[in-house]
Amino acid sequence: MNWPTVLGGLAALYGAAWVWKGQTVRLRYFKPHEFGQWWPLMDEDLLRGLDEFRRRIGRPVQISPAIGALGRPGAGDSMHNVTKWGQVRAADVLIPGATVADLPGLVAEARAVGVFGGVGAYPDWEPWPGLHLDTRDRDPNQPATWAGLDDGDGDQYYTAIEEAWA
Repeated sequence: MNWPTVLGGLAALYGAAWVWKGQTVRLRYFKPHEFGQWWPLMDEDLLRGLDEFRRRIGRPVQISPAIGALGRPGAGDSMHNVTKWGQVRAADVLIPGATVADLPGLVAEARAVGVFGGVGAYPDWEPWPGLHLDTRDRDPNQPATWAGLDDGDGDQYYTAIEEAWA
């Protein structure tokens, strides 16, 4: 097998996917580079939902710099699992300058977008509280919701979303 030819072909295919996604999904606030290597594999509903969420809250939304904030190959049933879903169906986002007191309003706006089947609130993320937003197959008017909280020993546990701001 001629590996340089194979790798060159894969690079061309990836490059074409990058350009194609940019032509089929028009975003007002987000730019392809913000999604890094995952851009060609981003679920289009997720992209449009993130852009609408940003419009609704009227402030910047940043993709979390944490590893796995978008794609996580082989991550079980996670909506981040590109191996299972064939695309990135979840994003972990930070809202610069947000506080825990902002979380109820941010969650309400995420739900109002009408795209996200899963909404998780994470008050302990640094440097700002964040949200997990995904396009799971669930009625966006009744999304799965949860809070991911720090247990004080550096581990995270999950509970009702209202506990994120209690």
